[in-house]
Amino acid sequence: LYLADYWALEHLKTGQFKGKPKYAAAPLALFYVPLREDGSRGELLPVAIQCGQRPGKSSPIIQPGHGHAWLMARNLVQVADGNLHQTVMHLGRTHIFLEPFVIATLRHLSTRHPLYLLLDAHFEGTLAINSAAHKTLLAPDGVVDHILAGTLEASVGLAIDDLKNYPANTVLDPRELFAQRGVEDAELLPEFAYRDDALPLWDAIRAWVDEYIDLYYHSDACVQKDTELRDWGAELVAHNGGRVIGFGQDANGALVNGSAAQDRSQNTGRIMTRDYLKRVVAMLLFKAGPEHAAVNFPQKDLMSYVPNMPLAAFSPAPTAVEGQREAAYVAMLPPIDAAYMQLDTGYLLGGVHHTQLGQYGRRYFKDPRVAEPLKRFQERLDEIEAAIAARNQHRLVDYHYLLPSQIPQSVNI
Repeated sequence: LYLADYWALEHLKTGQFKGKPKYAAAPLALFYVPLREDGSRGELLPVAIQCGQRPGKSSPIIQPGHGHAWLMARNLVQVADGNLHQTVMHLGRTHIFLEPFVIATLRHLSTRHPLYLLLDAHFEGTLAINSAAHKTLLAPDGVVDHILAGTLEASVGLAIDDLKNYPANTVLDPRELFAQRGVEDAELLPEFAYRDDALPLWDAIRAWVDEYIDLYYHSDACVQKDTELRDWGAELVAHNGGRVIGFGQDANGALVNGSAAQDRSQNTGRIMTRDYLKRVVAMLLFKAGPEHAAVNFPQKDLMSYVPNMPLAAFSPAPTAVEGQREAAYVAMLPPIDAAYMQLDTGYLLGGVHHTQLGQYGRRYFKDPRVAEPLKRFQERLDEIEAAIAARNQHRLVDYHYLLPSQIPQSVNI
């Protein structure tokens, strides 16, 4: 059994679209993986939805056989998922999370520093797209204000509140994140395309970063003596700097995972070991590339078709299982102007591919020692491309978002 719990939306302040009130819910959606007669497991299937966090007459349990009540409950799950996806998983955990790392790199690593040379390609365009989003998508009376369920302030607040409780050191390895969610076992959950495609990419990125860093840092002492790297980490955690929480190591090399208040008083963002430096850099490349690709490009295919994933409801959650009609379901969907805006935005943001993972351009790295590790990285990406294409032949839905040829190097759209 798997539970999708949208508790973060329970107190979301909802907005309006052209005078029409918008609605959202904080649903609980229960799924299961059936066990077949031959002992294998099938695809994830829905069991039931409760549209509110607390059970009761106003929030009945709705199941797939409940006709239009089920379609309405499903809509509210998609509204909740779409709002958290856009504000937390997309805006917050890729665009905003990476921004202080970009700024600290430009301020503290010289253009000849080996880490600057590597990171610069993966930070290309990030400040520009974030600035453009701030001026347009996130502006008052902008797209987010119109098509997401919350008010503009509430929607942005979801991203901010999440980042305040998102220590960098807890996201250094995707395998640990899958394990925390209970979705790491392919035998128990055989159909999980993101997991199955992301992990080989993570391993390839980690191997590339390991080899690259080993060219320039021969010991932990080399890391500790790098004054530019020291200043880089210090700015990331500074209260008048990046305010990245849970980043760095203590004097003994243990990971810092404190609160924002503890970070301000105790953490200096120090980097003590090569292994930690490798994990951080690999995490940055993964977030800028595969993770952002996985949350950005489905906007075109999955989220631009509004009946599949409306970003706001226009009627409240059903309070009764029986008696719901098609008209009630249709009334919940966004009006045509909002639907058009969602379609247009999804195509714009999800249809632009600029640069390609692993392709740095001829003579980007002047150091000839980089050529062989880079060649191995590119060859591994070619193997992953072929493996994903083969898996897609047997999947219920084609999942092409993590084909290496479709992954940009950086968050640039």
